[in-house]
Amino acid sequence: MIDHKYLESQPDDSFYRMTVAQNVEMNQVPTAERTWGSHGIIGATAAVSWPAQLVTWEAIAWREDCSKNREICERTLSVIDSWQGTFMSRDSRKGRSLIAPRGNCPVLFGVRARDEKTANNAAKKLLQAEATQSSIGMRTFLTNQASDDHLGEIYSGKVISTKILSRGHVIIKINQTEIKDSENNGEDDVVIKENTWMAFAQSRDVKNLAQWFQAGDVIKGKGLISEDGSLHLEKLKLIEASERNKRRPPCERCGKTVKSQGKNNKLRCPACKNLQENIWIYNPQNPPHRGWVQPPTDHRRHLSRPLKWDQE
Repeated sequence: MIDHKYLESQPDDSFYRMTVAQNVEMNQVPTAERTWGSHGIIGATAAVSWPAQLVTWEAIAWREDCSKNREICERTLSVIDSWQGTFMSRDSRKGRSLIAPRGNCPVLFGVRARDEKTANNAAKKLLQAEATQSSIGMRTFLTNQASDDHLGEIYSGKVISTKILSRGHVIIKINQTEIKDSENNGEDDVVIKENTWMAFAQSRDVKNLAQWFQAGDVIKGKGLISEDGSLHLEKLKLIEASERNKRRPPCERCGKTVKSQGKNNKLRCPACKNLQENIWIYNPQNPPHRGWVQPPTDHRRHLSRPLKWDQE
């Protein structure tokens, strides 16, 4: 249950949506009937306004001595990571843990799961392992992790151009399609506006797909809107590819590649002088990924929902 002691009634969930998607200032926080202290007001208000529609669980264990390096049994963590209900526990590509903070805070680890029982069992198994240091306590919390609550609508559009920067980041200029309510007849208006989408090098599959794009490709994306209005991509999908690798066809008589004789003129074979229709042919080219892609586990936000969950 959500604790409403901070306010007499639960704030509208629009404040929570705003908080997980953008920077929020103190003057935007709903006024509380009762409050104390001066820290954590934005986070506390967002927490009590959370509608808890898509939920996961995290079992957090604490340590007593914060001055030493954390000791967590890697072998047990590997076992837990293979359980069906856990997620974001370990980066299999780099073979490192994703459950322990890096700073000198009291948290020993936090293991995430899709249900409370799995989270509890995973934490207990880790704490029982000989290679895991002792803990002073453990508790399991309901969370918004892996909910995609920070992402809004799916955006779509046609690529105008792409630019690959030195580190591999990709700038996509796009004619973005937006659906807006009409003020006249009550029907939705389709608005096309030019926008910028950004795919960062750390996003891996997202970046690789973005680098493949060219003008005319129809794509979809999800991400956070930055202060300058650009979309910082977290999920990306190719809908329809434009024609690629166009070339002149082979001669129908001898097989040599025919040449152009100018606009509206027939193509001419340089070898046998045969004339034929003025056309282009295209070699099909497969994109690096089909369907939606997202960054690897260690470069996702905690709120990012794994794509495979949407396929279940």
